[in-house]
Amino acid sequence: MEVGLRQKLLDDLKQAMRGGDKVRRSVIRLVIAAIRNAEVARQAALDDDTDILGIIAKEVRQRQESIEAFKQGNRQDLVAQEEAELAIL
Repeated sequence: MEVGLRQKLLDDLKQAMRGGDKVRRSVIRLVIAAIRNAEVARQAALDDDTDILGIIAKEVRQRQESIEAFKQGNRQDLVAQEEAELAIL
């Protein structure tokens, strides 16, 4: 199998760890955990990159919804954090 999205995520995680980029490292770990959770729920490995892209899209939607909720709650510190995570996704 060619280098897939899963391997790219793992490579990006290593790069973020070496570079000391805490936000990027955190977001990539969250995505990897979401992939593993989906695999546990499905009881099978996710082979297809489209499945993984679907999980990333779900994470993007969650960040967008959180940004809107934090804006309504006047929490600019959390809005900035969610926007940084969204940019990485």
